Formats: sequence, structure tokens, C-alpha cells
Amino acid sequence: MKFTWSFEKLEVSANPLQGLDDVILQVHWRCTGTSDDSPPLTETVYGSVVLDSPDPEEFTDFNDITKDQLIEWVVPKIGDGATKEAVENMIGEKIELMRNPPTVSKVPEGWSD
Repeated sequence: MKFTWSFEKLEVSANPLQGLDDVILQVHWRCTGTSDDSPPLTETVYGSVVLDSPDPEEFTDFNDITKDQLIEWVVPKIGDGATKEAVENMIGEKIELMRNPPTVSKVPEGWSD
């Protein structure tokens, strides 16, 4: 299983905040899991989170931010004690349900409209 985290849009401050430029206020995120099946099965979860005001002492300039940093900042804001592994496990569970659905749809043979 491969997981890809992407960030569709980063909403930043239009004016300096606490003397800092381009402070990220809100992150629109997406995590996609892709199975090793042939053809692959794919499941995506997405959302947006509002970030806390940064500590000026620990501020990372906008152009120096990495995807790993964004994951660290975003995941705790998802809620319910979320972790990166928990999000990815949830996606894996959904893909497993696609492989082995607990129910199927049927009608009795001989029924016709």
C-alpha cells in the first residue's frame, strides 16, 4: 500500500502577522492510499484545518516548508487524537472493504420487471 499526502491549497495571511510574512492560516489536505492490486484500488480522505498562530521563535519561512512539516502540523488538527498512521490505517481499512465487501446486492433468480 502506498500513501500520498498532498496539499491542495495553503491559505496565508495577506499582511504580516506578528511581523511574519505568509503565515499559513488554513491547510487543505488530501491523503490517498493506493493498493498493490492489479488493477490498483484507491481511496482518498481529505479536509481542511486551521493552524495555530506560529511562535515567532520557531517560524519557518513559507518557501522553506516541507510536506513532512505540513503533515506534522495538520494531522493533530484533524481531531480525535489523529496520527499519520491512524489516517493511513483508516484508508487501508476502506480499501480492504473494497476487496472483501461485507455485503453484496442481489435479487432472486427469475425476478424480472
